[in-house]
Amino acid sequence: MRRRGWIPKMLEKTLRQAVELSSYARAAQIFSELTNVSISASSLQRLVLDYGTEVVKADESEAEAMVRVAAEEEGVTWRRIPDPDSELMAVSADGVMVHLREEGWKEAKVASVSAAPVREAGEEAEGELRLTKHSYRAGLWDVKTFTNHYWAESYRRGVEKAKRIVCINDGAIWIWMMVFVYFSRRIEIPDWVAHAAVRLADRCRCNGPHLIRGFCLGQCPESRLTS
Repeated sequence: MRRRGWIPKMLEKTLRQAVELSSYARAAQIFSELTNVSISASSLQRLVLDYGTEVVKADESEAEAMVRVAAEEEGVTWRRIPDPDSELMAVSADGVMVHLREEGWKEAKVASVSAAPVREAGEEAEGELRLTKHSYRAGLWDVKTFTNHYWAESYRRGVEKAKRIVCINDGAIWIWMMVFVYFSRRIEIPDWVAHAAVRLADRCRCNGPHLIRGFCLGQCPESRLTS
């Protein structure tokens, strides 16, 4: 992550700010205010695209390497699985619709991996579980390509060596197929809330008192949720 004239840590912070804010112009303005160094929105956008392209290529190479069969002359080299950040690791996947210029709506598939250290005895909120050290892989991939990235990110974070692996996903079949293949030992936590809410809203035609915060209780006469 080196660019001529940039301190690596400053470059990292600048890129993060540029992608987290909704406007390159706003990100460039904040950067200039903090550093007294002028940078245009177009220069910042170009910097993001240049580095983003490098990240995408590196991720693609890593994902392809996970499933590539070595040639006979290469021999077999066992991969060393990295140590996980905690004894309990959490892995999730989902699809989200994004609107692209000139292409319309597309589904982006996202994988997330997090450490889940449990607070020790005597610490504040003892026994409470909080996810930390998040990492992500996302792209406009088909399921097969996404599966390779899902595995690559899990491997990079050492999930296989964790004592406990928690898989939190909605009810999508393609997601659980990946989980069954990659993690023979796992704690499964289906996130039915989002799926159930969508199903209820889709099946209910009412818009009246039976709706609570937009969710139908299935009690209205026009509901299709009949037994």
